[in-house]
Amino acid sequence: MTVSGAEARKRCSAVLNAGGCYLPSCREECFKEYNGFGNCIANAAGTSYKCLCFYNC
Repeated sequence: MTVSGAEARKRCSAVLNAGGCYLPSCREECFKEYNGFGNCIANAAGTSYKCLCFYNC
């Protein structure tokens, strides 16, 4: 069985802003810096959000 290049790529993540998250700017910054997809992720307590960027390593 062979693995295509897309399947072999590893996904990484980076926190862009741990102090809060505004979705449009989170996605824009992630795309500009990493060519990735940014999303607002809640902390464990669910009381605040951080901007997390997912991208190909």
